[in-house]
Amino acid sequence: MKKLITYCLGFALTSCLLHGQATFGTITGNLTDAENGQPVVGASVTLRGTFIGATTDAKGRFTLRRITPGTYTVAVSMLGYERLLLAGITLRAGESRTMEIPIRPVPLQADPVVITASRREQSLQEVPVSLATVTARAIADRNSVTLDDALRFVPGVSILSDQVNIRGSTGYSRGVGSRVLILLDGLPYITGDTGEINWETIPMFSVDRVEVVKGAGSALYGSSALGGVINVITKEIPSQSEFRFRLFSALYDKPRYSEWQWTTKPRFSSGIFAGYSGAAGPVSYLVNVARTVDESYRENDAYHRWSFFAKARYVLSSSQSLAVGVNYLDRSHGNFFWWKSLREPLRPADSQRDGLVNSKRGNISLAYQQFVTDKFFYTAKLIYFGNFWRDDSAGRVNNVSASHLVSTELQATYELSKPHILTFGIAANYDRVSASLFGQHPGFGAAVYAQDEISPAPGLKVTAGLRFDWQKVSVLSPTSQVNPKLGVVYMPDKETSIRASIGSGFRYPSIGELYIQSSVNVSQVAVLPNTDLRVEKSTSFEIGVSRKIAERMSIDVAVFNNDFRDLIEPSVEIKTYRPTPASPDEITGPVIQFENVTRARIQGLEAEIKTEWLRRILSTDIGYTYTWSRDLDANQVLKFRPRHLLYISGQCSWEHARLMADFRFLSRIERIDENLVRLAPIVNGDQRVAVKIVDLRTSYDLIQLGAPLRVGFTINNLLNYSYVELLGNLGPVRSYVLTLEGMF
Repeated sequence: MKKLITYCLGFALTSCLLHGQATFGTITGNLTDAENGQPVVGASVTLRGTFIGATTDAKGRFTLRRITPGTYTVAVSMLGYERLLLAGITLRAGESRTMEIPIRPVPLQADPVVITASRREQSLQEVPVSLATVTARAIADRNSVTLDDALRFVPGVSILSDQVNIRGSTGYSRGVGSRVLILLDGLPYITGDTGEINWETIPMFSVDRVEVVKGAGSALYGSSALGGVINVITKEIPSQSEFRFRLFSALYDKPRYSEWQWTTKPRFSSGIFAGYSGAAGPVSYLVNVARTVDESYRENDAYHRWSFFAKARYVLSSSQSLAVGVNYLDRSHGNFFWWKSLREPLRPADSQRDGLVNSKRGNISLAYQQFVTDKFFYTAKLIYFGNFWRDDSAGRVNNVSASHLVSTELQATYELSKPHILTFGIAANYDRVSASLFGQHPGFGAAVYAQDEISPAPGLKVTAGLRFDWQKVSVLSPTSQVNPKLGVVYMPDKETSIRASIGSGFRYPSIGELYIQSSVNVSQVAVLPNTDLRVEKSTSFEIGVSRKIAERMSIDVAVFNNDFRDLIEPSVEIKTYRPTPASPDEITGPVIQFENVTRARIQGLEAEIKTEWLRRILSTDIGYTYTWSRDLDANQVLKFRPRHLLYISGQCSWEHARLMADFRFLSRIERIDENLVRLAPIVNGDQRVAVKIVDLRTSYDLIQLGAPLRVGFTINNLLNYSYVELLGNLGPVRSYVLTLEGMF
C-alpha cells in the first residue's frame, strides 16, 4: 500500500514538473466599446476548443495564459454586444501576443450562450424549451441578497415564501420537497433531509448568471426536475488581480396602518460583500466573504448570516483543467410561520414566540475537464453538501438535523459531425440523514443518460434524450424510472426560432416526507410518517416561437401543457394515531400526513416582449403568464397557484446615470388549504389579495471622477402596498436601500 501511495505521489509530482517545463504562449488584450472607446467590463474571452478563458477587468483587460503552441479561435461574448469569433490566431512557443479588440453594441441584447437545456453550450435561439436567464448585473441592481429574491422577476416563476413555482408546478408545502431542481455549477444542490432548496446557501456575490429551464427536465437531470431546473453558474475567475465589494443599508418604513406597528424603533437591514481574485502561475483563485443582517419588519423574524466562498482553478494545459470550490454559511434566525391575527399581522402566533434556529451549511466541489480532441471532451464532477441545523427555541435544544449529500457525475460530449452532437454520462448520489424529526436513514442512487442532437435539414435541429434512474432509501424497496425527451427547433431565418418539446419528469419522496414524525410543533397538529409514498411523475409539452422585429424588439410566445400524477401533498385530517411509536395508547385528533392525493393538469400561455427605444436610452421588458391548473380528481383549482403573472421592467440610461422600475402582479390565489387554516389554527388565515408591487431604482457611475464606483438608491414596494403571498404572512413593507459597489 505504501509503495502504491509513493508511486501515485511520484507520478503526480512528475506530471506537474513536466507541465511546468513545457513552453506555453500568452495572449493579453484590451476590450473596448466600438462606439465610445470605453472599456467593456465583465466580458467573457475564451479560446475555442480549450478550457482557457478569462473575464475582462475594470479596465477591459484580459490575459489568457499557458497556451500550447498552435492556431486558435478567440471567442468574445458580452450581453448587449455582438459575439465575436476571431479565427486564425497563431501562437508560437514562448510567444506573448497583445490584441486590441473593439466590440460593437447591438440594438437588442444578443442571445446569450446557455448550457442547462442540453448540458452543453448553445445559443438561446437553439434551445428547444423555454429558458430564462438572470444576470449578475440584474442581481446587483436589485440588491438581491438571496436567490429567491432575484427569481421573483422571471416570467412564469412565482415564489411562495421559500418555495419556487415554475408555471404552477409546485404549490406550497412548508419546508419539505421541491418540484424544481436547483443546480450549483451543474450539480444537484437540494438538502439531503427535506429535499428542499435552501436559498441562503447560494453565494450571490459570486454568481455569474442563473438559467431557468421551464418544464420537466428529468431526462437530463433526474429526480426533482418535475417542473423545471434552476442552474446557478458561478463567476469565472478574472485573469487580472481584482478586488470587488458591495455595501448596502436599508431602512424599513412603518406599516400601512398604525395599529399594525409592533415597535417604535426603526428596523434596518445591511450587508457587506467583498471579494479578491488573483493568479499564481497556472493557479487562479477567487475568495469572497459576506456578512448580512436583517432586523426584519416583523417581530421574531431577524436574520444574521456569515458566508464564505472560494474557488480555485489549475490549468494543467490548454486541454486540461482542475477546479475546486468551497462554500459555507453560518446563519441564525427567528421563527415566523404565520401572524398572530390580521389585527397584529407583524407579530407571530404565540406558539412561535422565542423561536430561534441556528444552522451551518456548505459544500465542497471538484471538477476536472479535458479535451481529448477538438471534438471530444469530458467532465468529471463531485460535490459534497452538508446541512446542519438546530432549533434552539425558548432557550433549549428542541430539534436537530444533520444531512450529508454526495453527488458525482461523469459526462462526455462528442461532436460526430458539425450538426451531430452526442452527450452522455453517468451519475451517482449518496445521502445520509440523522435527525430528531426524521430518524437515521441512508439513501443512494445511480443513473445513466444520453442525448443526441442532429440537423437533418438546413435550419432544423432535433434533440432526443433518455435517462434511467435507480434509487433506494433506507429499508424501503428500490425504485427505478425511465424518462425520455424530444425537442425540435426550426429556424427559417436568423430572426425566427420555432420550438417544440415533450419530456417527462419525476421526483422521489424526500426522507422528510417519508419519515417525519412530530407530536409537538408550532402548528399544534401532529405530523405522521408515510413510507408508502409513491414517486411523483409529470409529462410536459410545449410549443413556442421567438422572433426579433426591426432590430429593436423581440417577442417570445409559448403554450404549454403539464400533466402530473401521484402528486405528494400534505393532508390535514382527523385520525386515530399513536403520538410516538412507543406510545401504549392511541388518540384521535387532527394530523398532517404527506399523501399521493392529486392527479393534476396545468395548461397555459406565456409571452415576453423586449424593446429598446431612442438609441438604447430606454428599454422595457414585459412578461405575462396565464396558468389554468386543475386537480383532476377533485375537479377543482389546484391549491396555492396564482392564475395570472405579469412582470414589467423598464430602464432609462443616460451616460453614467440609470433609472429603473419594476412592477409585479400576481392574481389572488383562488384556493388554499382550508383545513390547515382551521386546525393549525391560523387566525384570519384565509385573508388574501392580489400582489401589486412597484419598485423604483436609480444608480450612477462615478467613473468620470476617476473612481470605479457605482452608487444606487432603491425604494422597494414604493406604494407600501399590503399583501399576502402565503397564509398568514404579510409581505414586506416599503423599504429604502442605499448601495455602493466598486471594483479595483
